[in-house]
Amino acid sequence: MSDQAFHLTDTNELLRLLIQSAGALGDVIGLLNADSDPSQLPLVKAVIGLVKNLGLDRECRRELQKLGTTRRLTLILKRADGVFEEATRQRGSIVSNSSELSYIEGVRLEDLLELTMVALQSMAMHSPGRAELIQAPDVISLIVRYLYDQSEYLQLASVSLLGEVAVTKEGARAIEEQGGVARITELVQSGNSAIATYSAAVLHRIAQSKPVDYQRRLSQELRKSLFDGGVVTGQEAAISRSTPTGETNPLPLPLPRRSCAGETPLLQLPDAPCTPLPNGRGGSYAQDG
Repeated sequence: MSDQAFHLTDTNELLRLLIQSAGALGDVIGLLNADSDPSQLPLVKAVIGLVKNLGLDRECRRELQKLGTTRRLTLILKRADGVFEEATRQRGSIVSNSSELSYIEGVRLEDLLELTMVALQSMAMHSPGRAELIQAPDVISLIVRYLYDQSEYLQLASVSLLGEVAVTKEGARAIEEQGGVARITELVQSGNSAIATYSAAVLHRIAQSKPVDYQRRLSQELRKSLFDGGVVTGQEAAISRSTPTGETNPLPLPLPRRSCAGETPLLQLPDAPCTPLPNGRGGSYAQDG
């Protein structure tokens, strides 16, 4: 699996379709092994990137889910998290070399964690993948923990993934149960406009199952926070929005602007920046149920 293939799938839909039609998806997923020898980590990372890009295509995403991709990615995320935690502890040692501990076989652990969460975000746009992610033991708590990381890349990857998780009541409840709401509320004030915007979108989704008065108060608070942070203009912050009625459609919403059919959003959020981050995020996803 070459870096060339990794980058091509980011822009070449034809290559995605060729991989799918050739029946190669199963071979690709077979390379996602959380127990791989460390020497295989560069290959595993390249495959995660490939899966992330393939997952932007709706049909590929469904096929990937059938092949157990979400389960494999969650296992890799948990394994990488354990290694990252150990490296972090060792960096606190006087005798350790922090730069060396940040890499395994040339793969930066932070980049691997970020990319894996981005790939899971692609998979979570498919409802079976989202449900599997929510039900996976200790995974939501792990993702919430990276909201507190010093790296803005990991913060953004975490809050973006939680944005897909929060689409359903079960996902929103899981985030609340793991104590994520308090930190996400803090991140609305982030100096990084993408983090602030996605954080507001997650809170907006979580609020859909709350009483109307709660939703109104949250909407006002989010507008003020985003205005104070320079994410929205005064005119956008002053826009009056009606409150959605009934139950939220559980289909995924593109973050952060669009809403479900028939729903008038409480908060009109600005578009997330489209400039890709190092692992290629940015722009819109084609979502499905």
